[in-house]
Amino acid sequence: MCCCCGLRSAHYSSITLLLISMIFIICGLAGTGSDVPWGLVKLKHEIGNENCDAWYRFGTVEYKSFPCTIGNIRTGEEKTIKYEDCDAFQYDFNKDHKNFCDDCQKAGDSIIGLLAVALVATLIAMPIVWLRVGDIDKGLEGQGCTGKRLIVTFIISLAVVMVISACAVWSSNCQDRLEDYMKWRVDNDILVDKGESMVGAGYALATVAWILLIVAASNELCTPPKPSEVAGGHQANAAPVDGVVTATPLHAPATEMAYPQPVQVVHQAQPVYVAQPAPAPKI
Repeated sequence: MCCCCGLRSAHYSSITLLLISMIFIICGLAGTGSDVPWGLVKLKHEIGNENCDAWYRFGTVEYKSFPCTIGNIRTGEEKTIKYEDCDAFQYDFNKDHKNFCDDCQKAGDSIIGLLAVALVATLIAMPIVWLRVGDIDKGLEGQGCTGKRLIVTFIISLAVVMVISACAVWSSNCQDRLEDYMKWRVDNDILVDKGESMVGAGYALATVAWILLIVAASNELCTPPKPSEVAGGHQANAAPVDGVVTATPLHAPATEMAYPQPVQVVHQAQPVYVAQPAPAPKI
């Protein structure tokens, strides 16, 4: 049992985690292009003793190239290309460039849909957690598998599954193609000495988001204490007094209370004296 569940601080921390995760998810959704890329490719160009690094930033909808200059030689043009328009820029891709663009486009469409569902789930979960804070004031928290507890845990878990699925789709469907593209450029471009492919900021933010969501879901799922187990050894009274829930100590030692006993006054009977007639004189 979690020691802090059922307390306001536990729910406040869940709301904070949900808020941060929501911001990261929005950033992941914004990673359609080069601003918050999901994948990166760095190509090191070398001529003689001089070299420079050209970058390619891949988003969920398009990618952008950032060439470099060695002396008077420019390694390419700075341009932004949508995956659906890859056919017009075949120079940037190998003979399987069509498969490259198709795979990344499909991955991007799936990621946008998955993150949208996760964002909606996070928005729904936040007010439910806030309602659980109100249940504490009403003395309703700590009654086991309450409806709000199960519902909010399910909703946050759904968001976790969506974000993890988005990361998995990018890794398996597009990031592998970026690795193939980098290797092809190293093998076939005489100016490219070596290359490197890696995930970008969009992928990293999504990864942090689902980790935070797991913590929030675990926090809300954790069994809250029963009213008889509130910190301090006090039990909340079922009926609030003047709107305030009072507490009484538990397991108090049984002691006999000495109550004053009524004093019974016993009146003793007083002797009764009766006048006797005087004896007659003897003659």
